[in-house]
Amino acid sequence: MELSTSKIIVNTLIVTAILLIGVSVTSVLMKKPAEVVSNIPTPVEIIKQPIIEENSTVSTTTESTTTEMSTPSSATSTATSTSQANENKNLTSKKWTWVKTTISGTSTTPKKANAFSVTFNATGTITGTTDCNNYFGSYKTTDSNKLTLGPIGSTKMFCGESQENDFMSVLQKVIEYSIDKNNNLILTTGSGTMMFK
Repeated sequence: MELSTSKIIVNTLIVTAILLIGVSVTSVLMKKPAEVVSNIPTPVEIIKQPIIEENSTVSTTTESTTTEMSTPSSATSTATSTSQANENKNLTSKKWTWVKTTISGTSTTPKKANAFSVTFNATGTITGTTDCNNYFGSYKTTDSNKLTLGPIGSTKMFCGESQENDFMSVLQKVIEYSIDKNNNLILTTGSGTMMFK
């Protein structure tokens, strides 16, 4: 009887020990995967991180590219403005003397040397001389070297065999100007040019 009770107690203790060991092992096994899983980023975190980095890189690249591209643009704009300012300064820098007019391949030169002139004043007015009269008026220029002459008036002396009418009729049709490499003023019409030195 005593042996039987002892066996039962021993068996109970063994079962209890086994249960305690099982619970302990189970909790350890359950705990470690939970910790491992908690340290693994979720799919959403994995997706978000590269997207943020890529956007950041793209943004930096874009800003860098924009900066690089804007510098030449600014330089070009400044160069164009400077060039235009120089052209206008050259236009108004002196009294220009007529050398020749070329229309449709035919050239005409003044019969009286230095008689015909034009001066573009910085105030937007134009003055000049022909072989007979003085003339005056206004003008406008644009950034693309376009030139528009306003109404032109003149004194009314009569001179026989004057080239004034031919000169003035071409001058009033001028639409553009330029300064050539020899520092000559070239006034361009729809059908030809006038050269001044």
